[in-house]
Amino acid sequence: VRELTAEDVTIEPETPITVQTEGTSILIRFDAVLDYDTDYAVTVADVRSPGSSPLSTFHYAFTTGEPPAYLLQRDDAGDDHIVRTDLEGADPVSIYSAPRIQQFEVVGDTVVVAEITDEDHSRLLTVPTSGGEATEIPLPGDGRLEQLQSSPRQFLVGFLYSQDAGTATSIESGLYVVHLKAGTPPERVEATGSEETKVTQWSFVPSTTSM
Repeated sequence: VRELTAEDVTIEPETPITVQTEGTSILIRFDAVLDYDTDYAVTVADVRSPGSSPLSTFHYAFTTGEPPAYLLQRDDAGDDHIVRTDLEGADPVSIYSAPRIQQFEVVGDTVVVAEITDEDHSRLLTVPTSGGEATEIPLPGDGRLEQLQSSPRQFLVGFLYSQDAGTATSIESGLYVVHLKAGTPPERVEATGSEETKVTQWSFVPSTTSM
């Protein structure tokens, strides 16, 4: 097709775009985040092949989805609950409950949960977003986990971990990463040239495996 620009394309509701043509393909990139649960109409005018005179107008329509929201509801008198709901908070459904949930992260169709056991140790679990049986991710030993974070596009979660005092091996604020798709145990991250790295604050670079 002939070269097109953003002026040849109409988006309703109006949304900034970038337009490219490659051979017989018209590529439209949205330059802003689209609204949830919204009907969009795309019209491409004056489309023709190079060297030909007939013009065509293309129409396309789509509706954006409404992703679920996940919330941690605390209960001092009973179990904490991780609930799935919509953006308006209607019809919440509990997908996991435990007396002392620390944190959770949603990665694809999995919820990664950190909780405190009756022995006052941390435990790391995965639960389907639809609810169901929890699967434990083994930690290096008895200790405490904190700063649970995720890189959802890379299916990674990470956390800081410290072992209890008096254990055979000593781990203090060690940074660990779990690749959920690989199903492997947590792997400690070490700085170059260092055998023991104590970390106080950390985060993933968004949408990457870097930290």
